[in-house]
Amino acid sequence: MSMPLDLYVIRHGESEANVIVQAGEQGDNSLYTQDNVTVPDRSWRLTATGRKQADCIGRWLVSQQQLFDRYMVSPYVRTRETAATMALPKAKWEENRVLRERSWGEINTITKDEFKNNYARNWNFKNTDPLYWRPPAGESIADVAEDRVHNILTSLSRKSDSESVVMVTHGDFMLALMLTIEDLADEEFLHRADSDDWKITNCACTIHAATRKPAAPPSVCAGSRPPGPCSTRRPAAGRSRWSRGANSSARISPMAIWWMWCRPSIHTCWSITANSLSRKRDFTKSS
Repeated sequence: MSMPLDLYVIRHGESEANVIVQAGEQGDNSLYTQDNVTVPDRSWRLTATGRKQADCIGRWLVSQQQLFDRYMVSPYVRTRETAATMALPKAKWEENRVLRERSWGEINTITKDEFKNNYARNWNFKNTDPLYWRPPAGESIADVAEDRVHNILTSLSRKSDSESVVMVTHGDFMLALMLTIEDLADEEFLHRADSDDWKITNCACTIHAATRKPAAPPSVCAGSRPPGPCSTRRPAAGRSRWSRGANSSARISPMAIWWMWCRPSIHTCWSITANSLSRKRDFTKSS
């Protein structure tokens, strides 16, 4: 299967739902109000921090490449707002439902305690098998990989061979894309799912480069005012496979995988490569 020359995949900035879930994980369920739990997942908007993150990753992306051949975005509000705030020059965004968030089914707007009490067996399965675990009436990571990721890769192969493509999507879709493009074994996926080094934070960007190494990350965050010092440390390296297995229905050209994190809320940007050049950088901004 042929692939784009460069594929930049970006998670949306911090959303209102992210704030609610994070508060709940710390024991504060006060934001699970009647008004909030009835909001459809597609309708959550970015927070002020999310807009700063989108601006930061947009500036960084422009510093890497001014123009792309194809601009793709999930139709959810938070991804469309992220794409707009990135302000890429001459971008004409193409909404694609395949890029939407993984479905969380019946547990999308309930607290952790409600989940544990009402779906005890499903809760236990979530903790023991995150790859194949499926929320009640929802999708597993494996479901997204086998269905929607293969769909989008087929589209890219047919319409974007040797082009530069940028996508704005969701964290679990990016995990499923990583699982498919790198043809990860289940054990490797579970290792990454359990490691903070592989956590896909808001406005994280994965760079899948088919035939050439992407430009080195800037010495400072693209959104930094003024620039700050830079330091480097090496993360735990993951195993990478650059093509699909011989028995797979879709063969993918070799691709190098790079990662970019932008975290204006803590004044840092991160960059990781997932190949033998693996490195992690901390671009510290002045507050």
